[in-house]
Amino acid sequence: IVFSISPSSGPVAGGSVVTVSGINFAVFNATCRFGSTAVIEIEATPTSLVCKSPPSEPSTISVDVGTSLSYSRNSVKFNYIIVPSIFSIYPSVVPTSSGSVVTVYGSSFVPSQMICKIGAFEPFAISFFVSSTTLILETPIMLPGTYDFAVSYNGADFTAAISIIVIEDVNATQCHPSIASIRGGTSVSV
Repeated sequence: IVFSISPSSGPVAGGSVVTVSGINFAVFNATCRFGSTAVIEIEATPTSLVCKSPPSEPSTISVDVGTSLSYSRNSVKFNYIIVPSIFSIYPSVVPTSSGSVVTVYGSSFVPSQMICKIGAFEPFAISFFVSSTTLILETPIMLPGTYDFAVSYNGADFTAAISIIVIEDVNATQCHPSIASIRGGTSVSV
């Protein structure tokens, strides 16, 4: 009996490592069947099978488990999605403190909660989906450095990365003069 699959979506190119959970699974010669395509398990226990998804067209298909002789009577759904791409990020330089608003431009973003990854920092959820080509997020607290930035719709399959630069926070403590003409043209030192 199949209970769940994780992640429940993956790229059309296949290759997602998925775990199908349930009970009474075969441990030897076990397979996961994505639609009509059977793939041999990577790892098997009586309650879970780990398999790699095969390629497919964008669609939602049934996944069941078993052997070449018989399969589970029930199945779970797996969504094949076109992997998003990132073209640019603005601003590409952010401070170490959290809360900087960053806009990510790309393609094939989905209206679910996209997940961001910056370098080796813990992945985090994007706060606002704008469109299939634009995402807006708030950055977490980070250390200074140059990091790879990528997004994912399932937390397992990430886009190709682009660079984001994290710099120490800048604080202005004084400016002189503090008053100027509305006509402009006054030199100000910060």
